[in-house]
Amino acid sequence: MGVLRNRWGLRQGWRLGGWQHITRLGFPGKWVGWPQARVVVLGVILLSIVLSLSSYVPPLRAQTAPTPAPLFSGKTLRVGTRLIPPFVMQKDSWDLSGFSIDLWENLARELDLQSSFKVYPNVKELLTAVEKKQVDVGIAAITINSERAQRVDFSYPIFSGGLQIMVRHPRLERGTWSFGRDLISSALPKLLAVVFLIITAMAHLVWLIERFHHDPIISNAYFPGIFQALWWTATGLVGQADTVPKGVPAKLIALFWMFASVGLVTYFTAAFTTALTVQQLQGSIQGLADLPGHTVATTAGSTAAEFLQDRKIKVLERDNLDQVYAALMNRQADAVVFDSGVLAYHANHDGKNLVKLVGEVFKPEDYAIAVSPGNPLAKAIDVALLKLKEDGTYDLLYDKYFKQE
Repeated sequence: MGVLRNRWGLRQGWRLGGWQHITRLGFPGKWVGWPQARVVVLGVILLSIVLSLSSYVPPLRAQTAPTPAPLFSGKTLRVGTRLIPPFVMQKDSWDLSGFSIDLWENLARELDLQSSFKVYPNVKELLTAVEKKQVDVGIAAITINSERAQRVDFSYPIFSGGLQIMVRHPRLERGTWSFGRDLISSALPKLLAVVFLIITAMAHLVWLIERFHHDPIISNAYFPGIFQALWWTATGLVGQADTVPKGVPAKLIALFWMFASVGLVTYFTAAFTTALTVQQLQGSIQGLADLPGHTVATTAGSTAAEFLQDRKIKVLERDNLDQVYAALMNRQADAVVFDSGVLAYHANHDGKNLVKLVGEVFKPEDYAIAVSPGNPLAKAIDVALLKLKEDGTYDLLYDKYFKQE
């Protein structure tokens, strides 16, 4: 049996054979028996586990915060609007409908809100009510611009459009007076001016040559000789000249003028007929460039009124669209300028075969919901509006009122 000293300096013997043996840990000169070694190893293992657990940081789990109750849930909001088909229409004293009304009802349902509507005569008074917090929101066809954005808060756009021109239907312009207006506004004045210049030039040529003949058909003096030459040239244009120049050069000019007058009269007749026909079919206003010199009707305080006034176009302002349409049909105005979607709806419904849209859409505009200044409802409306666009509700409402057949 061998003898070794343990870590405390005590002698310890070991038998050879069986399972007894000498175990050495990884410490120089430290020899211990197997039972003691097991305790040490177990302690080291436990210590490692404890240290590992103490340094373990569990991974962060996504915390789903409870969705707070809607800020305006259950409340009744004061909603201002104005009648402007197809955005807002009124069947009777209380029943409102239209694109803007349907959209708001879906938004209110999303936000768990109740609504109390108040109708204003025009957008100017509606925005004033929103600004002074007499109503919480305003919805109709309210155009966003920098001046209004300083007075009220706006939601995300609910509709994109622009301005367009509407005139009376050409078939309503028939009659004696309308024919006279067409003559004045057509190409007739220009054609007459061109013919007069040609006749005047030819008259001077005839007078200059014929005056040297010993027996001229016109006076040698410029006055009244030039007037006589003008009369001869004009009557010759229509084949009614009763005299013939005496000199050979003048006769050659007269022969030329006889053939030239045939072509000139033919061209004049064709050009005048074409211009007058186009004028009667189209009217004198075909686009924005034709508005100067005409009276244009629109609603008071609208962006259309501002646009026309900036361009020095005579504006006839009315409180509502019904009065604007009446001004056009009563010939108090020559055209109407307003939002393209509104005018298109009127032209296809109440104004069908009575009015006509002309020109392209100009001055692109976006409509939005106006919210009283500083009202946190604007953010909630934006979120609800995005949800309606994502789930297809907005597209269904748009197609209901604006989809082309």
